[in-house]
This record gives sequence, C-alpha cells and structure tokens, in this order.
Amino acid sequence: MSFGNRVLDALVMRGMSREELYARTDLKSSYLVGYIKNPNRSPTLSTACKIALALDVSLDYLAGLIDEPRPIERDENGNIVLSESLLQRQLGDGFSKLNDEGQMKAVDYVRDLTELERYTDRAKNEASDAAGA
Repeated sequence: MSFGNRVLDALVMRGMSREELYARTDLKSSYLVGYIKNPNRSPTLSTACKIALALDVSLDYLAGLIDEPRPIERDENGNIVLSESLLQRQLGDGFSKLNDEGQMKAVDYVRDLTELERYTDRAKNEASDAAGA
C-alpha cells in the first residue's frame, strides 16, 4: 500500500477530513493529492512527520514498514520517540548512496554533532533534570 493510501486509511480510522489534515499540517491540498494519485511519490521526512503527528500514527505505518497502524510513541516526558527501524532505514539508505569520500564526511559530521551538547541526549537529560529540580 502506498504512502497516500495509508494516509487515506488513517484519515478514515481517525474520523478526520482531508481539510482538517490540511489545516493541522499547513500542507496544500494538491500536495497530499499528489501522494494519493502517484503511489511512487514519497514525502520528505519532515512532511511525513507533520502528517504522522496530525494523524497520530507512527511513521513506520505511513512508510509501509508495518501493516498495523499504531499511535505515535512518546517517552515519559511526552517527547516523540522515532522508531529505530525508520531512522535506521533513512540513515542506511542515504549512507549507502555515498561514495567512500562521502561516507567518511558523514562519519565526521556525526562525530562533530555528538560533540555539540544541543544535538545529544545530554542536553535533553539536563533540561529535564533542571525542570524537575
């Protein structure tokens, strides 16, 4: 089943109209219709996230990785938890398209990001510790 068909199924399951989805995501109607009419068309990750949030279904479901729609996973603080399988697939697909030089640069970028506090779990943990104090 295509991304667009999964969105349509989720709309029915949630009892939501297309217009309500457009309003919740700030997407134009023609944008979503494109996914419905063209099953080979896939959204960007950020667009898929907007749609998943509005429909309260997991990205795994919209991406076709699982067949049972399930609500978005959240941690104990209410933060959204992205499915590892979807993240791994996105990273793996992108990484495998890179040549050796590109893969080395990607590894360097990840290493650099892990050294910046705002991109690590340390920042999230410290913020929740401060809020609880």
